[in-house]
Amino acid sequence: MSEFLVKILYVIHFISFLWYMIVKFSSQSTISLTLKNKENVTFNDRM
Repeated sequence: MSEFLVKILYVIHFISFLWYMIVKFSSQSTISLTLKNKENVTFNDRM
């Protein structure tokens, strides 16, 4: 059961990493820019 949970965690990290790369490299689109701004705001709030 623990191995199954570890696999799920790996998948989640991989998907989030892919999403980050997509947002990073598609900065021309306004949707990704708004997402970046939201991420920056949340990141600054954490700081």
